[in-house]
Amino acid sequence: MRSMKTIASLAIVQILTLGGTAWAQQPTVETAIQAQLHVPEPYELTQGTFINLTLERVDPNQVSAMVFENV
Repeated sequence: MRSMKTIASLAIVQILTLGGTAWAQQPTVETAIQAQLHVPEPYELTQGTFINLTLERVDPNQVSAMVFENV
């Protein structure tokens, strides 16, 4: 198994060496990176949203709760 990993690693090194090196393009003023803000839908709960609920049953295999407010 170790020899297969070694052979695969050598093959990848050869491909990268013979194929040339890929360089990352530096961003310029013309190609500025813009962040996009995710706008949640009205029905979408985001991480950290508090949901008021009451536990009904807690055992090692299943936990159930009832939500008493519109979410």
